[in-house]
Amino acid sequence: MKKTYYNGKIISEDEVKINFNDLGFARGYGVFDAMRTVEGHPFLLKAHFKRLQNSAKLLNINLKLSLSELVGIVNELLVLNKNIFSNNDVTIRTTVTGGVSSNGLKMDDEPTVLITINDLSLVTPDKELYKTGAKIITIDFQRIMPEAKTTNYLTAILHQKDKEESGATEIVYHHNDLLLEGATSNIFIVKNGEFITPDKNVLSGTTRNLVVKLLSEAGEVTEKRNVKIEELFEADEVFLTGTFKGVLPITKVNDKMIGDGQVGEKTKLAMELI
Repeated sequence: MKKTYYNGKIISEDEVKINFNDLGFARGYGVFDAMRTVEGHPFLLKAHFKRLQNSAKLLNINLKLSLSELVGIVNELLVLNKNIFSNNDVTIRTTVTGGVSSNGLKMDDEPTVLITINDLSLVTPDKELYKTGAKIITIDFQRIMPEAKTTNYLTAILHQKDKEESGATEIVYHHNDLLLEGATSNIFIVKNGEFITPDKNVLSGTTRNLVVKLLSEAGEVTEKRNVKIEELFEADEVFLTGTFKGVLPITKVNDKMIGDGQVGEKTKLAMELI
């Protein structure tokens, strides 16, 4: 049985008992962050923790977990669950809710903190898509409090059937004629050799930020700005970034082919850097 961290203790998953008055369960009020391991080691842990702190702060959740505590918990969970995953890389998800509430609205208890380990292969795209490029579909939607990584994935889950039936790998949001972000990713376009990514009303992606940094070190400039939705369809290249996706090339948006339908050279550069 997998081991998990729940409110100060490391226990077996089947021992976790979520109170039905917990605001995460009763109201969907909570935040989370998810990272992965690379060759067995947590990747971008500090960046993920900083984002978790920011998300909790935006929702007025009093997160008392420190970086050093998280490091210790994660390392212990990796050791305890090592045999279960046969030394393969895993996902590490930290969920923090508003805690148990006396009236279903007030945060009058300690936050609930749950840290779980799972199989990375369950959430990574097919390897072939990194050669051929993937498809995305677009939906008119902007997340509430987009700067926070909340547990509210209503729209993303509601449209999973549409995504699957269209053969797409990701749902990408746009609103008020502006391109925003993927349901579980950030998005970049390439036009005339320049990298461009939306910068407002989107989550600050850890992989997105790393890609921008690495591109800069390679002498490439990334323009962070408002991006019109029509720019997506007129782009020479498109790619997504995400913790579990890395850099994923996109060659089709809805029913429109991007560029010549092949993975572009600028996208390949970003893929090589990550």
